[in-house]
Amino acid sequence: MRVINRYLSFVIPLSAMLLSYTMYLTLYNVVENYKESIVSDYAIVVVSHESIDEDVIDKLDIGMRTFQELDKNKIIENLKDSLSDNSVELLNQELPNFYQLKLVDYPSTTMLSTITTKLKTISSIIEVEVFAKDHNQQYFMFLMLYDIINIFFFVIVLFSFLTLLKHIKIWFYENKNRIYIMQLHGASLFYCSKPIIMTALFSAIYSSVIAIFIIYYILNNLSLFVSKELMKYNYIQVEFNSDYFSIFALSFFISTVTVLMVLIKQKYEK
Repeated sequence: MRVINRYLSFVIPLSAMLLSYTMYLTLYNVVENYKESIVSDYAIVVVSHESIDEDVIDKLDIGMRTFQELDKNKIIENLKDSLSDNSVELLNQELPNFYQLKLVDYPSTTMLSTITTKLKTISSIIEVEVFAKDHNQQYFMFLMLYDIINIFFFVIVLFSFLTLLKHIKIWFYENKNRIYIMQLHGASLFYCSKPIIMTALFSAIYSSVIAIFIIYYILNNLSLFVSKELMKYNYIQVEFNSDYFSIFALSFFISTVTVLMVLIKQKYEK
């Protein structure tokens, strides 16, 4: 029973930490996918009284992905019903050129201000519409999500790490007489600590398997945990195949480091 309790004291905090890590990666990937979907849809509208070549915009070094002219006829067609024939003809003559600028990455508010300033250095450009209000709301949402994810991950890892340290210290306290007798017979501290070291290593394996099984089940049954409305969006579909190795690596790393920290402390306290 004591052996089971010892393993559980490792497996539970390790599993919680690994699950928080997988949730961190999954949420991070969802946010990144959502960001990519926003980038593909987000566009800056540039208004100019003269034609602008794509190379001119590219030289501004503003992270341009595409720059294309919007069809004037489509714009006029949308207004045609509410205008007279003379007004339509006049509009056709006086209407400036409209361009759609798409960027490689989603810009911050500062970057957006810089892009606007650089575009307005072109004398023919009379207006730059960046849709700042909608952009700022989306960008601040990204920042908030990243902060929440990072804080959540940090708190869980810290809690799990401190819990593991506590249980290892308790084991050394419970076995201090046995360790003392073994050391009197020439055994090293590392040899005396083999039971707790093996417990930590096997717990790392068990915790990794538990975490991978849970996250695999969740990702393959998202409809049970995510509403149908959200499931319609592609950015919710997350692949997690390449990160299974990192779960094992993190589990072994945390277990090993925690045990070594206590071993070093015990050694220098002697």
